[in-house]
Amino acid sequence: MEPIVIKTSIQTSIKFAAISIAFIALGYWMFGLESERYSKELMWVVGGLGMAMGAFGLVFFTLKLFKKDKTALIINKDGITEKSTGVSLGFIPWADITGLRVSTIHSGMFNKTHFISVDVKNPEDYIAKAKNVMVRQALNWNMTHYGSPINIMPQPLDMSNDELEKMLKGAFEYYKVTNPSPY
Repeated sequence: MEPIVIKTSIQTSIKFAAISIAFIALGYWMFGLESERYSKELMWVVGGLGMAMGAFGLVFFTLKLFKKDKTALIINKDGITEKSTGVSLGFIPWADITGLRVSTIHSGMFNKTHFISVDVKNPEDYIAKAKNVMVRQALNWNMTHYGSPINIMPQPLDMSNDELEKMLKGAFEYYKVTNPSPY
């Protein structure tokens, strides 16, 4: 099986950068909003959080646009190298992977986002690898809510979750048979 290299989608980065700008604008608008229902302080906090999230997203997706190496996912005989998210952990050897499964985020009554959770033998070791405290917190949150610190989203790769699942599970089955775990 040939190695699979998937690049970050430029269109997706542009779309998320535009959404980030909308968050900044909405947060700014909320600063001046007078409400009989909510206190001015609450509006300031919500507006500030919206602007902060938007600014973080804008920086993150703008940097992705201008990054020379747009490689987001590599699947080869050694394992998976995931670099598509802000909490990427890099290389995950096949020997550490115990399974792959579809997880879902319910973001509203009718909106669901599906992604692939990568189950590993030693999730705490992967969380400990994170150099940044905020990334470690995000990985712990992933572990608590989805059972794995490693989750691969199809959106940055500009592919459907079904395509991503089929590709990853096919590689997992192929490489687990051709390279059995030494454990």
